[in-house]
Amino acid sequence: MRQFPERHTVQAKTYLNRGLAYFQKGDEDDALADYGKAVTFDPKLASVYINRATIFMKRGDNDHAIADLDRALALNPKDAAIFLSRGSVYARHGDNERAVADFSRAIEFSPNSAAAWLGRGLAYRAMGEPGLGSRS
Repeated sequence: MRQFPERHTVQAKTYLNRGLAYFQKGDEDDALADYGKAVTFDPKLASVYINRATIFMKRGDNDHAIADLDRALALNPKDAAIFLSRGSVYARHGDNERAVADFSRAIEFSPNSAAAWLGRGLAYRAMGEPGLGSRS
């Protein structure tokens, strides 16, 4: 496995932070560019993938959003927020079975997440099974 020196992690976080600043200013293109640079310096920085997926979700680019959330989950497989985000993308894309699975994983790791419970209930409703939303 390739090791990344400390300075690469510092550079990655610098690009990540500047990308966040661009995103907060509404400059998504520059944010995406900086997130891309951050990944080249440290591909194990899950927050870069999560932030980039946020822009892709906002733009309706479900495929890229899911790909980045998959990468983030590979790095943080017990992160309820990532499952919640990916479940939301699946639900918007009409893939309610996968949405239910991701919302259920989010509930497993964060049982008090109202957003995960709501998302799962709405996905079940979209599947024609509204009564399943509250069951484990």
